[in-house]
Amino acid sequence: MKVKDVIKTVVQIVHILSFCGTLLCGVLGVVYEIIGPVKYKQLLSSFGISNGFERTWIWAVVMLILLLSTHFIKAELLSNTDS
Repeated sequence: MKVKDVIKTVVQIVHILSFCGTLLCGVLGVVYEIIGPVKYKQLLSSFGISNGFERTWIWAVVMLILLLSTHFIKAELLSNTDS
């Protein structure tokens, strides 16, 4: 297995995980809008997450940055196939 194949595999795994993380943040955003901020904070604190909205927001931004960067990395790797 070539180094380029390993890099492609790692980028693909990170891309899938960041997509799932972004999707999860989207679902949490919908839940936040449906149940309201007080119930949302109680829901997250029941899972042991304090500062729920702030952490969710930071998580969403990080996942979105990872998703976009891995997308462009994948596009660059696939366009330069030197097999």
